[in-house]
Amino acid sequence: MLGKLKKVFRMSPGEIFFRIGEQIRIRREKANARRELSEVSRPEFNFFEKGHADWFEMYRSSGVLKLWEDKAFCRRLSAPLDEEKKERFLKDYRREVEESLARADKLLEHKFSFLGVSFTLPDPIPWQSDPLSLTPYPQGFYRDIDIFTNKNAGDIKHVWEVNRLQFLIELAKAAWLSGEEKYSEKLEEWLLDWIDKNPYKQGVAWASALEVGVRVTALVWTLEFYRATEKPKPYVVAAMLKLIYLSGSYLYENLSIYFSPYNHLIGEAAGLFLAGYLFPGFRDARKWEKRAWQVLTDQIEKQFHPDGASVEQASFYHHFTLGFYLQAV
Repeated sequence: MLGKLKKVFRMSPGEIFFRIGEQIRIRREKANARRELSEVSRPEFNFFEKGHADWFEMYRSSGVLKLWEDKAFCRRLSAPLDEEKKERFLKDYRREVEESLARADKLLEHKFSFLGVSFTLPDPIPWQSDPLSLTPYPQGFYRDIDIFTNKNAGDIKHVWEVNRLQFLIELAKAAWLSGEEKYSEKLEEWLLDWIDKNPYKQGVAWASALEVGVRVTALVWTLEFYRATEKPKPYVVAAMLKLIYLSGSYLYENLSIYFSPYNHLIGEAAGLFLAGYLFPGFRDARKWEKRAWQVLTDQIEKQFHPDGASVEQASFYHHFTLGFYLQAV
């Protein structure tokens, strides 16, 4: 008790008010959790800006791919991934292309490697289990899951690495470069299965805002390559759009302003910025973009020393934090 009081006395008035407001919001969120999950799960759930009924109708039909023709709905993440660019990659970066396809081929065999550990996951992938022991983590509303208890199986970071879905970029890239459907088919299978097994704010995949931020970054790049493949499926594109929207909504509510105002906060803000900036047609997108950019600009001098080194005094976190900034700009 005394330790907690000392911690409170060290807080600024701004932090105290923030934490009080956060606790009020958390209680309200818990009380409304079932209703919120039911609402976002409905096919009629509309997450587009008001006044654009046409966007929602396109989203629910095969016309979803035409949304990218409307600059009011979205911005491009990169220069168009056209045939000319693909041919240039195949000609000038043959070795890199072969290495990329080799990594994708390993994924087709369910072979993964994270944090210096390699393993083969079963089919279907047990998303909420430790990938080494396959022991499941607790289920349920994300705020009710104690991810730090010693009773859990294995290292939570291994579970989170799988749920970041960064490997989907590799599959989407391979599908675009090779034109082979086996890569896009595996991507579609895993993405839709992940969405089915990890409902909004349910389970360990939603228990850390940083993980959601990293996943958003992975999803926007996956979507960029997947749309450029020969046969992108409209319902898969629609599923990615909705997941990006829900992730942005989650991040706006859960930025680690005081909990972990270092690489965690920057990763979360970068993911929120990408969701808001790239998809201005989303409901609340402008609010997300403004808030995220404010955090990123306010924090940049707090994250690095004058000589450029990370304040966390670790080369990996330096790379991690700087990488998030580069994604945003």
